[in-house]
Amino acid sequence: MVDLTSSSRWPGWTGAAAAPGWRLLAVLLVGPALPLVAQDQAGWIRGTITDSAAGQPIEAATILVSGSLLRAGSNARGEFQLFPVPPGPQTLTVVAIGFRQATVTVTVPQTGAATTAIVMAPGSVELPGIVVTANRGEEAEGRSPASIAVISNREVTNRNVTTIDEALPYVPGISFNNEDISIRGSSGIANGVGSRVLLLLDGHAILTGDGGEVDFEAIPLLDLDRVEVVKGAYSALYGSNALGGVVNLITSPIGERPATLMRAHFGVFQIPERYAFTDEGLTAEGLGLQHSRRIGGIGLRLFGGRESTDGYTNNGASRRWLLRAKAGSLPGAAHPWDAYAVYANEVDYDFFGWADSTRPFELDTSEVVTGSDSTRNALGDRELANKLLIGATITPLVRARTLVRVTPYLNYNTLRNVFESNRDYHNALKLGGTVQVVVAPGAGQAVTLGLDGGYTTIRSNFLGARHLEDAAGFAQYEVELDPRLRAVLGVRVDYHTASGGKQEVSVNPKLAMVFRAGEQLNLRASVARGYRAASAIEQFVNTTQFGFQVIPNPSLRGEFAWAGEVGMNLVGERFWLDASLFRSEYRDLIAPTVIVQPGVGIRAQFANIGRARVQGLDAGVRMRLIRRLIDLQASYMLLDTRDLETDSALVYRSRHNVTGTVEAMGGLLAVDLRYRSAPEQVLRYVLDPRYHITLVDLRLQYRLLGAGLQLKISNLFQHQYTNIQERVPGAPRSISLTAFRGF
Repeated sequence: MVDLTSSSRWPGWTGAAAAPGWRLLAVLLVGPALPLVAQDQAGWIRGTITDSAAGQPIEAATILVSGSLLRAGSNARGEFQLFPVPPGPQTLTVVAIGFRQATVTVTVPQTGAATTAIVMAPGSVELPGIVVTANRGEEAEGRSPASIAVISNREVTNRNVTTIDEALPYVPGISFNNEDISIRGSSGIANGVGSRVLLLLDGHAILTGDGGEVDFEAIPLLDLDRVEVVKGAYSALYGSNALGGVVNLITSPIGERPATLMRAHFGVFQIPERYAFTDEGLTAEGLGLQHSRRIGGIGLRLFGGRESTDGYTNNGASRRWLLRAKAGSLPGAAHPWDAYAVYANEVDYDFFGWADSTRPFELDTSEVVTGSDSTRNALGDRELANKLLIGATITPLVRARTLVRVTPYLNYNTLRNVFESNRDYHNALKLGGTVQVVVAPGAGQAVTLGLDGGYTTIRSNFLGARHLEDAAGFAQYEVELDPRLRAVLGVRVDYHTASGGKQEVSVNPKLAMVFRAGEQLNLRASVARGYRAASAIEQFVNTTQFGFQVIPNPSLRGEFAWAGEVGMNLVGERFWLDASLFRSEYRDLIAPTVIVQPGVGIRAQFANIGRARVQGLDAGVRMRLIRRLIDLQASYMLLDTRDLETDSALVYRSRHNVTGTVEAMGGLLAVDLRYRSAPEQVLRYVLDPRYHITLVDLRLQYRLLGAGLQLKISNLFQHQYTNIQERVPGAPRSISLTAFRGF
């Protein structure tokens, strides 16, 4: 792990003393004009990084220079270079996944290069090494003042998932309600119209501009390096939608050698006779192909793939094409940059209905076809969507004590319903970006000033013609109070407006501290204010679906929360433990409400419902029980939720959430367990009893010479349960086979 006694070296550190309101914005506006630290004399550091056990070069190691903002990554030959480095003794900290941290001292001459050869020893417990999301820059996972969890590419691959959200439930503190992600009980049911979790792709926000919808299916697994999950309110750095936390999907760097990866999978669903809604077999299949190579001084990666499934519940069948392109500088570039584009085309079928609340698990037979095409709705109901994501990260200035980074992005999505009841359509275009300037004014200090901005335009028959504007300035100051204690003080001012809606200004401060209690133990504490602006759909939706009218609420306000936690991180030779106690106090929560008017009937509307509290515990552990043979991973989350207006539990939250994984021989054989207690409160079918959910999966895999074959049996014991939201059968047993090959 990175030595806390070193001074600032995390490019994403942000800072300045908290100044209120527009005074802070004025500071942020002049931030980029801060005088840059002179580089009158500078030298180079060149070196190699090698595995002490195998004697092989280590690729993708991260090298940090203590007391500066300089960093580098090693290439396929284990080589790295750093420039410009101030002359004199310099301490290098090296972190790589699967290896123990290494620290060396190198003397840099007035001019010219210093060379070094660094040897790293393999670690018993696979740790993520460097993380970037918690403070918008590089730091060691266990030393962050935030509660952060990391899923590596190896773990995602071993779990044999088709989309990344299938691996996220094993992260401590995360649960899913249908397809909606919740961190520490922040969300009940969002239904794609307002996520309290911010989804990032390489640091770029990729929530849809109209509803703030999370779409994990738009990310190809072959391109994934790791997933970083930051838990708790993080609006001080990331703004709206980070009310419950942040999920950052980080793609792998492009190497110097040509590489081709192929992945194919096929699966079948085994539906219990009690819940059978079709007389044909239901399947899922997919194929993806990716190629990376170097063209001159640029790395290029292309991906193309297709996924399809017949589904096993209503709204389950889909067909999807996915294309992705990525380009970027190679390791060691003086001004690193990268850019990507993702295009997804999706068709969702199976909008059939279950009979009614008095007949659970029975179909409305008037809507369902039997026979050869029973996985299609008799009425032809389907939903068509197109999504385009474009983003870039540009670092025009990198010096020992100064860094400038620019991250523009574009999100475009279209949606069209082909339903019997309506023909809704809408499209949304969002343009945005961030500019941040990082300065390391002295030993153990880092200041970052940043500006965020976004503009969204919407055309829709159920939202109207709308535009939304967002602007923000953020600042954060990080300082080492002594060799074992560092503090983080930050603030963000957000401005949000929507045509036909309200204008809002939100000031969101943060204070966090981390204490190095020992070589293996770190303690942390934080308090922060989180904020989420109402989405366009929540404010302006005006439509009728399935005979149910939803009306707009232009006066809808944004919601916010005060969140605090205390936690610890303990790392040993053969174990890793992270645990937190947390509490969040919510105000002006946005939730769907029912309006009953005589002569009008029943209508629905999104409204601010008042106050709520969520508190609890989340903990995760990884252990190597038998060296190179048996690994254990487990998590537990306890939730105590309360609607302070009605003195009842919040809807669709489960009090107990447990996961466990036992892997043998590096993942060749594995068993996964997920347990979730019954929700304490529901909105729909309130008289219908809900039960706990216990799911066991079995995984097998075999690898040889760059190829692999995986077998996965999900819901091994055919546990029969109902959907967390309503009385729809949950996923039955399924069997899937995956093959992958690298060239």
